[in-house]
Amino acid sequence: MKTEKKKAVSLLVTGTTATQNKLHSKAYLKSGLLSRRQAKIKQRLSQIPKLHQAIYKKAVSGKSRKDAIKAFCLMCFCWQKEEVRQCTDLACPLYPYRAYTEAENHSDNRISFGAESKNNERGYIG
Repeated sequence: MKTEKKKAVSLLVTGTTATQNKLHSKAYLKSGLLSRRQAKIKQRLSQIPKLHQAIYKKAVSGKSRKDAIKAFCLMCFCWQKEEVRQCTDLACPLYPYRAYTEAENHSDNRISFGAESKNNERGYIG
């Protein structure tokens, strides 16, 4: 990191204000970080099964939080969907949001307004 700062300082344009110099060095460091991140993503993609690469690409692009959670859980269990379903780490902050769980697991907490709702017995108007 120190060598990158030295490079950023050496790239500074002479005769500019200190604020402009700081902006130039931050932009350089940011671009260096971006290229290192892209290299790491490319390296990790080579290790991911082809079936899950699209999920990982959407996750690292920042376009889908859902896919970010899905990719994290899959990485945790070596890309095995069934293992994600059977996750027992109740202390994991993503446990309630993990992918590949049955929809009925979450239906107990939802209010249904159907004619034959179980919520009618609990005092909800449906």
